Amino acid sequence: MKLHLENSELLESEFLPHEMFISKTNKKGIIINGNNVFVRVSEYSNEEIYDSPHNIIRHPDMPKSIFKLLWDKIKKNEMIAAYVKNKSKTGKYYWVLAFVFSTDDGYFSIRIKPLSSIRKNVEEIYKKMLNIELSENVEAATKFLMSSLLDLGFKSYEQFMLHFLSEEFKKRDKSYLNKLDNITNSGTLGQLQELRKLSGEAASSFVQSNTDLLKFGNVDILSDTQFKSVTNVFSRLEYLSFNMSISANRLGNLGGTLSIISNNFQTSSKLVFDQFEKFKNQIDIVKDNLQEVLVSSCCSQLQTEMLCFYFGELIHDYKSLNIDSNNFLRKKSSELNDLLSATKLLVLQSCKKQKKFVEDILNLKKDTKLLLNYIIRLDLIKTGGKLESSRSAEILNSFQPFVLEMDQFIVSVQNPIEDVLFEVSELIKTFEAIEMSATLAEHTINQVDLIIRENFLIEHSNDKIIAV
Repeated sequence: MKLHLENSELLESEFLPHEMFISKTNKKGIIINGNNVFVRVSEYSNEEIYDSPHNIIRHPDMPKSIFKLLWDKIKKNEMIAAYVKNKSKTGKYYWVLAFVFSTDDGYFSIRIKPLSSIRKNVEEIYKKMLNIELSENVEAATKFLMSSLLDLGFKSYEQFMLHFLSEEFKKRDKSYLNKLDNITNSGTLGQLQELRKLSGEAASSFVQSNTDLLKFGNVDILSDTQFKSVTNVFSRLEYLSFNMSISANRLGNLGGTLSIISNNFQTSSKLVFDQFEKFKNQIDIVKDNLQEVLVSSCCSQLQTEMLCFYFGELIHDYKSLNIDSNNFLRKKSSELNDLLSATKLLVLQSCKKQKKFVEDILNLKKDTKLLLNYIIRLDLIKTGGKLESSRSAEILNSFQPFVLEMDQFIVSVQNPIEDVLFEVSELIKTFEAIEMSATLAEHTINQVDLIIRENFLIEHSNDKIIAV
């Protein structure tokens, strides 16, 4: 048996590119249910795998630090995706891209087959992390992971996650969603076909919106270099207005005009600087929330795809098994309850986050416009001051350096801020369309729920499905 297992470790358990599988655990990590592909790929029987800890499929090549990262996230009700190498009952391996999230009573993990070249790069990083865990500890391995990602140009695991999700989604063939069988049967089979078609339509809505969304994964509203440069320029405003005030005092009676200009400039500078702080804070909010919106929407796509795939499994099982519809649904009610409840939850969360994000970028647009208006006001003060000071050569000579410095300030900040306004306006257009796609998906999933309530012999109690 030992020799058999050693040979099996070199073999891969079959997991096809178009397939998906899902499993649910309770809060202690005990497997509650899963779909047919999960059972087949793991090579365990239903009796063996259910009520077992999820680490029954853990492969020894996986670093513990990856699972720590995963648990840290989901315990905070955050979604996370990771490449994971698993082990089947006979010792075969299989790689998955796992998307994990929490629900009220446990944790869900949706898995697809990794298809991009990123997986091989990750495998090399995992090997080094495993050696560090053996020679040092989990914390050292986690630091190595973050350092490796930084070397690759990713500031955080979340940024890396968006990158590999984008690449995997590009590779994944989703054409089957547009080629679902027509509804050709009546009764339970016809209803299952309708449910599969509807969930496929919901998934297609997310596929379309995520195609647009993931283009914004690397959008940087003001690059770090620009951000630092603009911030430094704004920080000089206070010194500029202060120096103007000193220069006006030195001119005595002649400095009256310059003093008025200086006071006006000082007042407007304060408005500009305070508005810039609001602008900076709103940019941070948008950047943080964009990442959250992307992850949530990707998860919703996989969840709705999984629901469609699951109904396909039910159709196959229903055709293959010689049992009546009531018994069939009774056996599947727990799985269907968990999957549908999780789908509704994720789709609803995704829609809420997208609506909130549209509000955030509208606020950023408002803050950007106001900042530009204050900058234009400074320009007008500069122009007016230049005209006033031209009446006296002495005042003009004193004011000229400030005119040049104000010109430099306006040129340095106005173009980058105008660029932000343009980017934000484009974001708003795109996200309004994306929000409509997500709302359509939510409506379609509610149709799925309604069909199950009305046509299947299943009751709902506290939003849970119970077989009659």
